[in-house]
Amino acid sequence: MVRSSNTHTQGYKEWALRNHWSEDLRCDCDAPATFSISKTVDNPWRKFRGCPNYQVILRLQKNVAFLWLDPPLPNTYYKETIWKFHMDLEEANNNKAFTMEVLKLSEEAKNNKEFQVDILNLLKVELLMMVMLLVVVTVMGFMVHNVMVKAL
Repeated sequence: MVRSSNTHTQGYKEWALRNHWSEDLRCDCDAPATFSISKTVDNPWRKFRGCPNYQVILRLQKNVAFLWLDPPLPNTYYKETIWKFHMDLEEANNNKAFTMEVLKLSEEAKNNKEFQVDILNLLKVELLMMVMLLVVVTVMGFMVHNVMVKAL
């Protein structure tokens, strides 16, 4: 057991050295660099260390601590594939959050008669608007038809 634990620790240390993880990376603001993952089109999901105050430091035009931990993706195909995966994941998370909110509201609606009445009133108004639109479209259709018949 001890042997495999040492091997794991040694492997981590080699990874940390290879990726400059243990370096004391600081910029002009003297804040230590933090670990982040890029979520940009040019560098999707690429890991890096950088100053947590980089936007402020860039505006002041000072030296910013920044170091990529991953190599760049080899070509645009990989970038586009990873970006598409990222966007699909974002959409899934947004859909999940929306679904959870709808479920929460539906649970509240089950227990709240006033809320149910409000929803029914909104649906009635929506239905009335749709009927009015249908009437307007029908009347306009007859008017156009009559004009066309008279023109012939």
